[in-house]
Amino acid sequence: MVQFLGSIILILPEREEGLAVYDPEQMACVVDQQWKYRSNKSGSTHLSCQFLNAADKAPSVLVGLTPLPRQAIKQEQVEVELRSKNQHSGSLALLVWPQYGRETDEHFGKLPATLDSLFDLAERLDLPLKRAIYQHLNWRQRGTLIPVPFITAVLAIPRPQNMIGSNSSIEFLNFALPTTDERITSTRQLKPDTPVFVLGNRLPINADMASRLSRTESGSCSQTLLVGCGALGSKLGLHLARAGLANLTLVDNDTLSPHNLIRHGLLTSGVGKNKAEGLAHEIQAMFRDEASPVHVQTRRQNVIDVLFGEQQLLQEMDWLLDCTTSSIVLDALLDPRLPQIPPVMRSAIAHDGALGVLLVEGAERNPRVDDLQVCLYDLAIDDDSVAEWLQTHQRLADEAGSTLEEITIGLGCSSPTMRMADDTISYHAAAASITVKSVMNDHTFTGVQISRLNSRGDVLGSVDQVEVGKFEELLPFGNSGWIVRVRGSVRGELIAQMKQALPNEAGGILVGHIHHKRRIIYVTRALPPPPDSEGWPYAFRLGVEDVPKELAEITTRTGGVIHYVGEWHSHPNGSSQLSSQDVDTAGQLTSYLHRAGLPTHIMIVTQAGCFPHIVEGQIQRQGGDESGTEYGTRLPSRRSAPSQPGSQSAQRALRQA
Repeated sequence: MVQFLGSIILILPEREEGLAVYDPEQMACVVDQQWKYRSNKSGSTHLSCQFLNAADKAPSVLVGLTPLPRQAIKQEQVEVELRSKNQHSGSLALLVWPQYGRETDEHFGKLPATLDSLFDLAERLDLPLKRAIYQHLNWRQRGTLIPVPFITAVLAIPRPQNMIGSNSSIEFLNFALPTTDERITSTRQLKPDTPVFVLGNRLPINADMASRLSRTESGSCSQTLLVGCGALGSKLGLHLARAGLANLTLVDNDTLSPHNLIRHGLLTSGVGKNKAEGLAHEIQAMFRDEASPVHVQTRRQNVIDVLFGEQQLLQEMDWLLDCTTSSIVLDALLDPRLPQIPPVMRSAIAHDGALGVLLVEGAERNPRVDDLQVCLYDLAIDDDSVAEWLQTHQRLADEAGSTLEEITIGLGCSSPTMRMADDTISYHAAAASITVKSVMNDHTFTGVQISRLNSRGDVLGSVDQVEVGKFEELLPFGNSGWIVRVRGSVRGELIAQMKQALPNEAGGILVGHIHHKRRIIYVTRALPPPPDSEGWPYAFRLGVEDVPKELAEITTRTGGVIHYVGEWHSHPNGSSQLSSQDVDTAGQLTSYLHRAGLPTHIMIVTQAGCFPHIVEGQIQRQGGDESGTEYGTRLPSRRSAPSQPGSQSAQRALRQA
């Protein structure tokens, strides 16, 4: 079919029976080089060629753009050449061109359907196609070429002006000629009635094209270490690669099992292969254009071994994307012995697929992934879906008698008994991928992303993001071995309350999470001072009104993960040390909290900042000013909290205070 566009005629082949994949502008450069090399004469050369399908009729082929010199047309050398291009089952394509300057304005309403009509077309255009095919078959007959079922022929046709949308004036027509034995005569020629299949031209995929088609902004050069190539990790890896973000190092030591196919990004060809290597193979096969290679590496080993054993690799990475759902990996990412690593993004699926979680660290890893995880728990105070998840986890832990101090976010797909649909994982992987790509581009988001999916009735989904600012790491006075990490917004709030109460002292209760193994107290929020609190210039009495109820509600909604973690009061004109009255009161508090398995945490807020004090044993007087605090009701953990707000145990605590 011929379509007229102004004065330019565009040829649209009536029948495309296969594909020839290459960049026409780069192919035109090959023709220009051959003209220069051969003194502008007509001629032909061989190009590497790989079949993309196993069709019995017209094939689809990937045509390389590096001509093979004549002296390389030996079977052994051809095999080496193909092997060097990672094309173990390849072929050779013919590129044929006329004499330089032999332009034509002839257009073709119908393309040849048989070999004799193709030879007629080539003769009119001064293309030495017949000689090239005869020579090709001669080499094949002598065993110097590997027999293949088709010859791919690319005809270069110079035009008087540039092709539409191209910087070249050369048009290319592509044909496939079957070379089965019944098609070849005794004189090693193809029979004239041999059918000719028209191959349409398509551009090969490269990272630039993938980025352009996906509308991915700059950032495709980011080097990403993706650890965990299971169901979620494989889908995230493929999403990133298809967006042009294909500079990946994939880490996984597991093998793809048949049941993994229900949820994994790989298909049947990957069964029995290492998950990282199988995923890398698919990404590399997607970008087979040698002009734009992708950089996909694999590590078929344990994630911990890579983190602690390949320091150079970690330093080369821009991002670490953790899809392992492993608490062991999380602990490793926080290990102070770990060499410097890039910012971490951690993606997981929780609550039987109802929630997807993406944690995005800030620059210089502040906030860290553990800070973000605690902030996720803190969201349950106001978010019903997160609260339902944490409460379900608490109920299951109580039934199993578990004493785990933190919830493992995420579900592994290694077991055939785990039930979760592929589309559920794909939904959360897509939500995470959109944000991951955006963050890789400009890192404007730091915090917690939650994707929700309700598939019990009508499919309802939503994605919310919660920005999380930096955390301040504080070392308590003394040599307690504890660390206090305070959310930046909480620190600002405490100082603001201190200033608002001037000239009196202020105070209140801190809530968050205590991780005994890491010996870290995370402070995620400060409760408003109870209405019956009183402050004076050198003292503060913490009230008790509604405190038991409020703390019990927080503990209940978060499944006991977020709870009382300490108290604070201000010394606006005094020392950052505990006063003598503080020491006396802390001693009494310690005996109570010790029974609950919690450290006594008192934070002093001054004009200079926040200063934590941790007491676990016998408290020693430190001196300082005489200001102090009388402490009110405390509900330190879900194990020791009264079962109902306002219960008798809470009332006894109020009377004792």
